[in-house]
Amino acid sequence: MDNNSNCIKLRVTSPEGIQYEANIRSLHIKSIDGELTILPKHFPLLTNVVVSICHFIEDNNIVEAYVGDGIMHVSENMIELIVEAFTLKNDIDIERARKAKERAEERLNSLDPSIDKIRAHKALVRAEARISLWEKK
Repeated sequence: MDNNSNCIKLRVTSPEGIQYEANIRSLHIKSIDGELTILPKHFPLLTNVVVSICHFIEDNNIVEAYVGDGIMHVSENMIELIVEAFTLKNDIDIERARKAKERAEERLNSLDPSIDKIRAHKALVRAEARISLWEKK
């Protein structure tokens, strides 16, 4: 990797523990306020991130990943993502994502009043994000 002054450390933590750590050149992610690009020496920031596809540059390669809901804390030389889930593009279980999408759609279309439609909608959004990332060429 180039000179460390051109990099910022990324650490991604989920309930399972640290999912990813690397020195990166930039991070593009979706927050509750819109899309953000974080570069080295970024101003301090604390924000909520939402289910989306993020990408970052590591060793001159673009790395793409699914990110679940969570928070992001940025300091001058560190980005900390604490999210419910994080999956690199190549690690997505596409069959599981497709089945999750089907289940969510069935629940949303159900007339059963006991089904939590908000939860089903969130499950659908998560599944669609994973599928979208996996299908990107």
